[in-house]
Amino acid sequence: MVFQVQFPEILVKIEFFHNKIAATIADLLQRGQKDGSVRQNIDPLVVGKIIQGTLVQLANPRFLLTERLSNKQIASNWQNLLLHGLKIYEYE
Repeated sequence: MVFQVQFPEILVKIEFFHNKIAATIADLLQRGQKDGSVRQNIDPLVVGKIIQGTLVQLANPRFLLTERLSNKQIASNWQNLLLHGLKIYEYE
């Protein structure tokens, strides 16, 4: 990529920022695990990276324009996925 070659110092800053976001999310998840509000069977570091990567992708203007999605649609679906997951649980 041309950007990587021409502006390596910016890429380092962006990567640092992304890692900081992932670490902050991981910290919040760990706190939630300690207080019982987040499941114990997830790895906060892995999930932090997954959430951070997803947010970066969702913020990509090319994605937003190509998919023709509103911010409200993205936020609503992201919230539902994050808070409720994909699996349908059958309750008795």
